[in-house]
Amino acid sequence: MNYVVINGIAYDCICSKITESWEKLYTENTGRATNGVMQLDPIGTYFYHNVEFFPRTGKEEEYEQLYQFLAIPRKEGIKVSLCDGQTTIEHECYVSKAEREVAIIKNGTKVKWKGFTAKFTQVAPDIL
Repeated sequence: MNYVVINGIAYDCICSKITESWEKLYTENTGRATNGVMQLDPIGTYFYHNVEFFPRTGKEEEYEQLYQFLAIPRKEGIKVSLCDGQTTIEHECYVSKAEREVAIIKNGTKVKWKGFTAKFTQVAPDIL
């Protein structure tokens, strides 16, 4: 099973960790009424996934291509399939943030990365 597929491509990288969270967003019509009761006007529930990638030995170029692909600013989301229990879920997402750290620098020119974490955010809510 491919743990992460991005725009139909299963990059040959190690996916070591997926963290899922969600957030309910509300419109500006949400607030306390004069009687003190909270009036809710939900937009929906958005899921977030932090995915940790590491380069596979001999596939460092593919790892770098994935990192650079995710860094491209877009006006539309990208299709992302992620493992979810024993099945997969698919969302249209954008990547709002990624972070990586250098493992070693050889001879001042060759850089080897430890891995990177990318934050995938849904474009549209899952639950309305």
